[in-house]
Amino acid sequence: PTKGLSVTIPFKTDVMRHLDETDDHAAAIGAVNTVVRCGGRMYGHNTDWLGVRAPLVHRRGARAVVLGAGGAAAAAVYALISLDMEVTVLSRTPDAAQRLAGRFGCRWGRLEDFKGSDADVVVHATPVGMEPDTRSLLAPRDLERGTTVFDLVYTPPETPLIRAAMVAGCETIPGTEMFVHQAAEQFRLITGITVTPALVREMLA
Repeated sequence: PTKGLSVTIPFKTDVMRHLDETDDHAAAIGAVNTVVRCGGRMYGHNTDWLGVRAPLVHRRGARAVVLGAGGAAAAAVYALISLDMEVTVLSRTPDAAQRLAGRFGCRWGRLEDFKGSDADVVVHATPVGMEPDTRSLLAPRDLERGTTVFDLVYTPPETPLIRAAMVAGCETIPGTEMFVHQAAEQFRLITGITVTPALVREMLA
């Protein structure tokens, strides 16, 4: 019998009603990406937020902007707040931004409100830039040198946003880093075995 499974979009919220128990992190985020079976019971966890948190530990206390208001954005907001960041949620759907920001007590606005110079950290949590939609929501001129830009999209590995951020002289973090850290934690929850992020990166290469 399977010991656990990985849950992907669009099922991360729907799966929750079929579980016996959900941990505090997954409950706060409102999404489960890891299910572990133990003693006939099903337990829900969320490791996505740790995938966002780990690569940004060095920016604790920063001013952050999250682009998007879906499930990935919720995990991102949760991660950034755990690093004492001041968070603003911006979305093409202002109602969704307001709802998400309201859950976590942070600011919100429309995507057009983005002013790069105010942000130390930008986390992109929409599907834009994922093939076949190969646009970037931001151009190099929107970004300030020295800002950390983390794109949660990881196909292709160098997204249009990551390219724009490189041109602007930003620190860039590709979505593969989120994938690596969340996978290492997922593997630990399901198997009880701790693997290093380096090993996961090696397996992806």
